[in-house]
Amino acid sequence: MQVWDWLRAVFAPRKESTFAPVAVSNAPATSVRARTRATPTGRASVDQSSTVMSGSWIIVPPNDYESSWRTLNLDAGQLDTLSPKELLDMLADLSPEISRALWDFQRLCNPGWECKAFRVGSEDVEDARAQQAVGAFLDSLRAQYGSTDVVLGRLFMGAFLRGAFCAELVLDARGKLAVDLATPDPYSVRFRKRQDDVRGEVWQPGQWQQGSFVPLDIPTFRYLPVDPAPGSPYGRPLAAPALFTSIFLLSLLHDVKRVVMQQGYRRMDISISTEQAIAAYGMDAEGHATLGEYIAAAVDAVQDAYAQLEPDDAFIHSDMVVLNAPAGTLDSDSIGAIDKIIEKLERMATRALKSNSLLMGNDESASETDSNRRWEIHAAGIKSLQHYAENMLESLLTLALEAQGIQARVEFRFAELRAAEELRDAQTDAMKVKNARAKYEAGYLSQDEASQEAVGKDADVPEPRHTMRGAEMVQDDGDGQERALAAEIRAARAEVAAVLDAIGAEQEGPA
Repeated sequence: MQVWDWLRAVFAPRKESTFAPVAVSNAPATSVRARTRATPTGRASVDQSSTVMSGSWIIVPPNDYESSWRTLNLDAGQLDTLSPKELLDMLADLSPEISRALWDFQRLCNPGWECKAFRVGSEDVEDARAQQAVGAFLDSLRAQYGSTDVVLGRLFMGAFLRGAFCAELVLDARGKLAVDLATPDPYSVRFRKRQDDVRGEVWQPGQWQQGSFVPLDIPTFRYLPVDPAPGSPYGRPLAAPALFTSIFLLSLLHDVKRVVMQQGYRRMDISISTEQAIAAYGMDAEGHATLGEYIAAAVDAVQDAYAQLEPDDAFIHSDMVVLNAPAGTLDSDSIGAIDKIIEKLERMATRALKSNSLLMGNDESASETDSNRRWEIHAAGIKSLQHYAENMLESLLTLALEAQGIQARVEFRFAELRAAEELRDAQTDAMKVKNARAKYEAGYLSQDEASQEAVGKDADVPEPRHTMRGAEMVQDDGDGQERALAAEIRAARAEVAAVLDAIGAEQEGPA
C-alpha cells in the first residue's frame, strides 16, 4: 500500500456516527452486534405512499369533494369503494359535526407556544448559543411554510384523522444543519417485525416507495401512536367512531331535503272540468280525433300559459279550467319526529368525536358547575395530546442541535388554553400563601419554611413585614418595635409551653 493511500484510509472522514451504545451481554462474542445508525442526510420519507415519483414537477390540485360527491347520497356501492381514510378526509370537509370538531381540536391544541434551550443538567439556565440555533431553525420553517403553526397543525391533524403524530427532521447534505421538519401522512407508515438481539421482536417503521419497503428506523424519524392497542404499533384515529353517525346523519338530511322539496312547498292546483270539456268538445272538435286528445291539448295549453306568466300577470281562462286551493305542504305530524332523530344523532357524534355539548352547540341545559367540569375534562384530554407533540418536537429539536455539535436540552411548551387558567393559578397561589401564613402564625413553621411552602424559596427577611396582634394586622413602623414584640410573644409562648411540659412530666412520673 502506498503512503498516500494509507494516509487517506486513516484520515478519511467517517460516513457513520454512533447514535446508540454498543449492546453488552454475557452471550458469546459472535452474538454481540454494534448498534450504529448513519447520520441521515436529506429526507428519507415521502408524504404519502401513493406519491408518484417523477423527474418533472407535478401539479396537484386541491381536494374538491363537493364536486366529486355532489349529492352526498351514499349507497352500498359507493361505501364499498371508499376506505375509512378517504371517508374521513371527505367528511372533514363536508360533515358539519366532524368539521366542527376538527376546527375546535386544531384551535385548542395550538393556542400558542414557546421553545427554549437550556444547558444540559440545568432546569432554568438558558443556553444562548443553543437558543439562537433553535430560533434560526424555527425561523427557516416560518420562511418555508409562512408560519410554523402550519407544521404543528399537520401534526395534530394526523392525530385526529390518522391516530398518530408523524414527523421527520430533514438535515442538509452534510448532516450538520436542519433544513426542514417534514410531516408525512401517518397512514402511509407501515410496520414490520424484526428480531433484535436484546429486545426480541420489535416493530420497524417504513414506507412503500416505488414498490419496495424503505425502513425508517432512523434517529430523525418519529411515529407516535395515539392509544395503540396491545401488540399493535398503530394508533387509533380520534374521529373514526364518528364515521357511521356522520354518514347516517348526512343521508338522513339528504332524504329530508327530497321530501321537503317534493311535498314541503305549496303548489297551485289547477284542474280541467270533465263536464265542461265534454260540452266544449261537442262544439269544437276540430283537429282532435278523441275526447282524450282534446283534454290533453287543454292541459298542455294551461301549462304553457301558466309557465309564461309574470309575477304581476293575471291567468285568464275559460270555465273549463278550475283553480283549486294550493296544496302539497307537510304538517307537523309528518316530519316532526325528524328533529328528535337528528338531535340524538348529533349527541352520538359529539361523544364519538371526543367533544362535548359546550363546544358542539348541542341543546343541552347544564349548570355552570357542570359546564366547568366538562371543560376541565376536555382541556385535560387536549393537554395529554399536546404532551405527545411536545415530546416529539423536543426530541427532534435536540437532535438538530446535536447535528451542529451543540449539547443542550430543548423545552417546547404549548400555552394554556385560556386566561381562566391563569386566574385559577393565582387563586391556588393565594390559598398556598394563606395556609403557610396560618401555619407560621400558629408556630408550626419558621419564616423560611413557610416561604418555601408558599413560593418555593427562602424569605428575604428573617421576620414577616406584618405581625398579628390578636385579630388585627399591624404593619411594622420600621424601628423594629413590632418585630421585637412578636419575638417576645413567641418567647413567652415557648416558656409557657416548657412549664406545661414540665408539669405534665411530673404528673406522669412513677406513682
